[in-house]
Amino acid sequence: ENLYDLEHEHRSAELLTLPLDAIMATLQPTDEELASFLEKNHEHYVSPARVQIQYILLTTDSVRESVTLSDTEIDEYFNEHKDEYRQEEKRTARHILFKIGNGVAEEQAREKAMAARSRIDKGEAFETVAREVSEDISAEQGGDLGLFARGIMVQEFEQAAFSQEVGIVSQPVRTPFGIHLIRIDAIHPAQMRPEQEVKTEIRGLLTEKKAMDMVYERSTVMEDQIFSSGDLKTIATDLNLRYKEMDFFSRDEVAKLETVEQNQKFIDAAFATTKGELSPMVEVSEGKFVAIKVIER
Repeated sequence: ENLYDLEHEHRSAELLTLPLDAIMATLQPTDEELASFLEKNHEHYVSPARVQIQYILLTTDSVRESVTLSDTEIDEYFNEHKDEYRQEEKRTARHILFKIGNGVAEEQAREKAMAARSRIDKGEAFETVAREVSEDISAEQGGDLGLFARGIMVQEFEQAAFSQEVGIVSQPVRTPFGIHLIRIDAIHPAQMRPEQEVKTEIRGLLTEKKAMDMVYERSTVMEDQIFSSGDLKTIATDLNLRYKEMDFFSRDEVAKLETVEQNQKFIDAAFATTKGELSPMVEVSEGKFVAIKVIER
């Protein structure tokens, strides 16, 4: 009965609309009331500090073109670091694996390995036998392990692989993975990398090192130039540096800035420098310096 009454209940209502604008026009808070409200809620009406700056950026890009490097320097570095440019011996190999465990004893695995080796000795292709009986994921590729150097395979496998001749199938080799039959398909002897390739690499390496040294030297000299001149734009033009004038920004707007401008050292320098003053040279990251002038805040 109650449910029926609820479902069939009808109500009538009246709606009164108040003219808010008219009411607001009659409200005139006093200066004392406004001051009191602001004092109690001042945190809602505080704007974050904002600065307008210009800055110059010194990096290795600024000095790289002025780096000079002689063939003698490259030759000397090459002779002192020859071992770093030697390609170690590498080998390509295939294997057939028989796992030990889960009810399979080592002797049983060895017997399976010898049976597989017997098939290969009788003329069957190593790859065919590997696909049929190997218990390694390389079975689908005929046991192919690709090209590898020392230090890649487990010790027992490496010792066997690097002591074999090409095309010879090893005796069963025990490793933590099980029993292997190994065949070496190719040997790539240790040798020096092509000299021209190496020297091109060395030229780039030494150029970057010299450029980095020049950046640190120039940053020290520029410190005096900046404070004596105060004109970042002219200094940037004379020294081929990047110069930028930035609009107002706050710490809350850092995510919108360029990468170097998001650097914490950059931000701290910008907000710590007085209006009209210059920051010292600031190393924002290795080999990257900025000098900042605050225009307005």
